[in-house]
Amino acid sequence: MITYATSKPSRATELPGRYGHHGARRPRRLRGGGPIELCEAVPARKRGPGPGRHGARFHRISTRSVTRNLSVTVHKTYKLVQELNHRSPRLVDLYRQHQGPPFNHPGFQPASPALPGLPAVSHGDEEEDGEGKEGIWLLSDHRAYTGLAHYLSLVLEDQRGLNPGRSRLLDELAYFTVNVQGLTVNLEHLASSLDHPRPGVEAYRQAWGPTGTSDWEKKLAGLEVCTRCARWLQASEEDFAALAAKHS
Repeated sequence: MITYATSKPSRATELPGRYGHHGARRPRRLRGGGPIELCEAVPARKRGPGPGRHGARFHRISTRSVTRNLSVTVHKTYKLVQELNHRSPRLVDLYRQHQGPPFNHPGFQPASPALPGLPAVSHGDEEEDGEGKEGIWLLSDHRAYTGLAHYLSLVLEDQRGLNPGRSRLLDELAYFTVNVQGLTVNLEHLASSLDHPRPGVEAYRQAWGPTGTSDWEKKLAGLEVCTRCARWLQASEEDFAALAAKHS
């Protein structure tokens, strides 16, 4: 079982390492929050021993097992999205507070800087319905959170240089970086388990860019990353509430 951050922060957050069924190594640790449990991949359905009574019986048990595991994965992913959405206003507020004027001034709303490869909040064609719409928003979420994990890691590095002593801000950025990375893993598992097209991560990476060159550009980009992360999480929680109800 892969573990990431919880609502009760501890002094360390686990960074994902290379995991597998054999030879898994212990993940590195980083200061931040403490455990939210991320789901394991839903196991692929196994074939029975062949046609006939015993094969049919094995098939029925296997189908129930896969369905149950899928339901657990959906609900744990929903719980993770809820937790991140609940904490996202704190991330935006902490970021604003520690950038100094004019970022910490009430009502300061700068123009959004360009962040290549990071989509605005949208779940594709709203006219699509049923299974088609489900596949669209899962892929849309995966693309967004893969980009957000990349940009959050850049913002974290920028803030370590700009605000090296701001441990609360740095811990919160580390918490979101790790857990958003974990969310992308769960979204891949869900897309595969629900027979939707597998996300193309390499295509996303080709579009990503830096946060900026000057301190001002980096601060603006960081605010946009934190704000857009909060917006995506709010939209995703609504979608996962419907998906969790469907697989309850």
